[in-house]
Amino acid sequence: MKRILRLLRRTAVRPSTIRPPAEVSGACIPPPPCGGLSNHERNKRVFQQPRILLAVALASALGLLAVACGSSSADITVPTPGPGGEPVIRVEMRDNRFSPANLTVRTGKKYILELRNKGKLAHNLRIAGPDNVYDSGDDLVSELIAAGATGSLAFTFDKPGVYNIRCDPHAVDMVGALTVWEPPPIVEIGSPTPTPTAEGEQGEEGPTQPPAEAPAETATETPTGP
Repeated sequence: MKRILRLLRRTAVRPSTIRPPAEVSGACIPPPPCGGLSNHERNKRVFQQPRILLAVALASALGLLAVACGSSSADITVPTPGPGGEPVIRVEMRDNRFSPANLTVRTGKKYILELRNKGKLAHNLRIAGPDNVYDSGDDLVSELIAAGATGSLAFTFDKPGVYNIRCDPHAVDMVGALTVWEPPPIVEIGSPTPTPTAEGEQGEEGPTQPPAEAPAETATETPTGP
């Protein structure tokens, strides 16, 4: 009997070994969910994700806008008036490309190309003539411009079309195009001019005839007998 009591005492759970759950403000803290994150941390990450995505989208949009603005400003030039009032178009020559490479002008108007060599090699600019064929006797060619120097080329085109441009020492890589367009005619719209009518021309009803006068009455004497 004593042995049984001793075994029961050994196997019984002591009250000191039972630990109560941790309490905060009188409420039990639930165990963390799967993944080792508490509900507070999970909610914090859920609310932070839209902000992170929005920031990434804004950064991407600003980067694309910067690239677009940089490329457009490098390839577009605004003509300035020359000494005689003709437009002057600035073209930079680099190794090996024109900037801008595509030019647009009007027919029948004189232009001056201001050629600035920004490269380390010598360059020139050749425009195919009205036949749009190189080396056919009607090309427009500038002088060979050394590195860091500036040259010019004046031209006028009367025929609309697209003409090829190249640099003779670098004819394979350094090319471009000149577009010549003809503006449409200006039609003046004014008030209509009335059409004159011929003399004696009457309306559809014809001229109005005056009423016929009644014949005058004459008195006749009646003869009396003898």
